[in-house]
Amino acid sequence: MSEIKVIGWDHDYVAVQTTGTNISIKGITEKRYIDPAPFIRYFIDDGWATEDEFHRWEQEYNDGKKIDNLNELAVCLTDFLYKMKRGDSHIFTKDQIVASKQVLLKGTTIKEIRNIIERFDDYTPGFKEAVGQLKDCEQTLYSDSMAPVIEKQIEKLGLDAGRGVPVGIEKDGTNDIYFGVYGDFNISLLDWKLNGKKEDFFKTVEFMKYLNNRGIGLDEVAIIDDSGNNLEDLHKPVHEAGGIAIAFNPRSDKHYKSFQESGIPILKQDEPNLEPFIEIVKNPKSIGKYCI
Repeated sequence: MSEIKVIGWDHDYVAVQTTGTNISIKGITEKRYIDPAPFIRYFIDDGWATEDEFHRWEQEYNDGKKIDNLNELAVCLTDFLYKMKRGDSHIFTKDQIVASKQVLLKGTTIKEIRNIIERFDDYTPGFKEAVGQLKDCEQTLYSDSMAPVIEKQIEKLGLDAGRGVPVGIEKDGTNDIYFGVYGDFNISLLDWKLNGKKEDFFKTVEFMKYLNNRGIGLDEVAIIDDSGNNLEDLHKPVHEAGGIAIAFNPRSDKHYKSFQESGIPILKQDEPNLEPFIEIVKNPKSIGKYCI
């Protein structure tokens, strides 16, 4: 196996045990109360979910209590993707969950998002230790979380590269797309507000572009990701090329089975901890010690 030169971190449910948008929404609701009822009505009237599905979530996952704040609604929408089903399929698709969270954050400024991430420190145990101990490698953070979150995490953690989902922004009647500022931040962007929209984004495509531009082979890469949706475009290519591809605590039985059937090592734990990944990168023969 070649020497590992690049680490590909995932953000949601790897670096943190939630999502970037949920962190942002929780931060906003800690500062001011926002009534979730108009958003719930919007999602029902626009055909995203039914009134019964929201009620079912309240009964099954919220101790029978009515959704009372925006943070609870954000958790509910996440569970529509990962836990709750309509027939044989989950209620939300990955694209719908990303779009729905942008609806909840409409009107939030870039400054507010950056301040929330600056204060955030609830990383997955072992993540910051791994970042510190793997400094000899280039470390990237490509994610389906929105660009303002990912750019601030990269800056705060001292990572080398990455990207998040481009989002719509507006100021004084002018609309634009925020792709993220990966380098010296332009303070003139702080007062722009999210307008509830997003652009298409494919994190595996962006990660592969980065590797190609740097001349890095897949056998020189170590990636860790929780989602089976990235199996074909990320885990399998890296694994088959001789790099390190780890599935980290897959969030559904379907994803777990997909990884297992494809021979991708699964780091499965009762309590998520990324410290074993340090040893795996430094000594790939230890994969069998930690992974299924």
